[in-house]
Amino acid sequence: VYAPLAHRLGVQEIKHELEDRCFEILFPGPHAEIEEKLAERAPERDVFIEKVIGELRSMLADAGIEATIIGRPKHHYSIYRKMVEQGRP
Repeated sequence: VYAPLAHRLGVQEIKHELEDRCFEILFPGPHAEIEEKLAERAPERDVFIEKVIGELRSMLADAGIEATIIGRPKHHYSIYRKMVEQGRP
């Protein structure tokens, strides 16, 4: 109930936190698997994100565009939802 409300109010960070906490409680097995995979791949993911951010900053600077670029991993529940949609639970 509260996650859709947070979404409608534009409070995405709260929405993601609520979804992830509910996911952890309702589906502890899949949550643990996703947590483990994310932890395993964190170092290479961080390197990749920093590389892409660096390339984007360079291209934007060359084009005279001033911007703030951040990278973040997907949230646990959104990863699970995508896996289910693709038939890979």
